[in-house]
Amino acid sequence: MVNLHGGAPPQGCNSSIGMASPQLAGASTVRQGVTPAKVVMTLLGLAAILIADAIPNSPLANLRNWMFDNYERNWPPVPSPHRTLIIDIDSDSIRHIGQWPWPRDQLAQLVERASAARVIGIDLLLTEPDRLGGQAHETDAVLAVSMRQVPTVLAAAADPVNSRHGRCRPSLR
Repeated sequence: MVNLHGGAPPQGCNSSIGMASPQLAGASTVRQGVTPAKVVMTLLGLAAILIADAIPNSPLANLRNWMFDNYERNWPPVPSPHRTLIIDIDSDSIRHIGQWPWPRDQLAQLVERASAARVIGIDLLLTEPDRLGGQAHETDAVLAVSMRQVPTVLAAAADPVNSRHGRCRPSLR
C-alpha cells in the first residue's frame, strides 16, 4: 500500500494486502468531543427553536416572514401558462337569470361557453332528474350532450344509509 502522507501506515491498515480495516483512522477523533451532555443540549436547543417558531408573532415568525418576503421580492414565482377560470353562480347571476335551481339546459350553456377548457369541474349535486325540464327530461339530455364535448368532473355524494360493510357507496340513480 502506498502511503501518500509519508511515514507508517495508519493504525488499522494492513500494509501487506493494501486494504483498510472497517474503522477509519480519523473516525475516533471526530467523536472525541461528543458527549451525551452535548447531544442532549443540542437536542434541547433545537426543540426550543421549534417551539419558539410555533408561537405566533414571535421573533422567529417575524424573521421567517421577512425571509419569505425577500424571497418573493427577489425571485417571484413564474406565472403558469395554464389559467383557471371559475364560473361562480352568485347573487347577481341569480338576479339576472332567475332563482335557483336553474334548468339543466341553462347549465349546459355554461358548459358550452367553457368548452375550450381542458377539463370542467361541476360542483353541484345533480342527483335527481330536472323538475324544470318537463316530463321527458329534455334538459338533462341537453346537459349530458354538452358534458360529452369536454372532460367533465362532477361532484359526488355518499349515501351512508345504503352503505355495505361500513363503507359509503356513491348514490347513483
